[in-house]
Amino acid sequence: MARSGLELKHMGVQPDVIWCSDLGRAVESAGIVLPYAQRMALPALREYSFGEFDGKPGADAPGWDELPAYGAEDLAEARDRLAKAIGYVLSKTPDGETAVGITHGIAASLILTFAECDQQPEWFQNGCLLIFDWDGEILRLQEIRNNEHGKE
Repeated sequence: MARSGLELKHMGVQPDVIWCSDLGRAVESAGIVLPYAQRMALPALREYSFGEFDGKPGADAPGWDELPAYGAEDLAEARDRLAKAIGYVLSKTPDGETAVGITHGIAASLILTFAECDQQPEWFQNGCLLIFDWDGEILRLQEIRNNEHGKE
């Protein structure tokens, strides 16, 4: 995570605010990535909820379509929640400024389903930087950094 913070600094990105999920590991990661930025915890940036299977090995869980019967979020609802969260963050980011957010793996994958991408990444590692551009209408994935172990 500290490496991602150094990468942001190298890019000239040092915002006063970092948005993050309100779950402990995301708040902690936000403090590592940008230690001097104010952390704004936003529950809508939370990881996908697996219901009864939260915190358990993925192999124990049934398929995606069956998970809601066990208290898990519906994937479409999770995607909508994240889209609204991104919209909220962008609405609070002044024109010309950069928003930085910390979320979780499946949440990031769901964000990629509504962002325009020239090519969807096969995989990305924890702590990588997904860099988007927002033109006021379209969220577009520009690049992935710090993903040397991933397949881009």
